[in-house]
Amino acid sequence: MLRHQDLLRLLGVYGYVQDALTIFVLSRFAHGKFALLKFCSLLFLICISTVLLTPQEVRS
Repeated sequence: MLRHQDLLRLLGVYGYVQDALTIFVLSRFAHGKFALLKFCSLLFLICISTVLLTPQEVRS
């Protein structure tokens, strides 16, 4: 059963993924290097947040 914190954490990760997808679609249409850079930085943020959140789930 999901706790309140876990639900908020999942929603946060979903928000990151949604932002990344939006920026990816925009970069496909804009063909701008800035949009691609922003997309890569968001992917990096997703990876870091996943790595940081995983040990907390294992501990609890």
